Amino acid sequence: MLTDTEAWWLEWSSRCTITGRWRDLALRSLITLKALTFSRTGGIVVAAPTTALPEWIGGPRNWDYRFCWLRDATFTLYALLLAGYTEEALAWRDWAMRAIAGDPDDLQILYGLAGERRLPETELPWLPGAMKVASECASEMPLTNNFNLTSTAKSQAPFTLATAAGPAPRSNLGSS
Repeated sequence: MLTDTEAWWLEWSSRCTITGRWRDLALRSLITLKALTFSRTGGIVVAAPTTALPEWIGGPRNWDYRFCWLRDATFTLYALLLAGYTEEALAWRDWAMRAIAGDPDDLQILYGLAGERRLPETELPWLPGAMKVASECASEMPLTNNFNLTSTAKSQAPFTLATAAGPAPRSNLGSS
């Protein structure tokens, strides 16, 4: 199983189109972003590494951020697209089409990994710092979501077309 996992990540990493002296550092970041993608649905959970960190040091409130925040997901998607990972872009696009379908006025700033809209806040009192699952943030007004979604969708078009026509454009992050 470990050999299969290593082979899978090596193959995935080999598809990175970034070249230049910063390739290894960029690839390390891309691997982390890919690891924060829920493969069954395409949902991206970039805020997850901060799960269970207190709101402030010594503070009484901890939050569970294992949700798909649209703003963070669109930035992640953009980074993956720049590196040639169109498969992830298509998976997230499919996730987004399911999650945000309906009235644009009902757009939320975060969704569950499978696109769930109802994310009732639950407190887990047995965990230190009164850990809270879900977020009352789901109902906040998403002022930047429309811009982020539109910008990323526009940037996706050339990569999707390039993939259909052959290899994606290469990104060069500087020469060695």
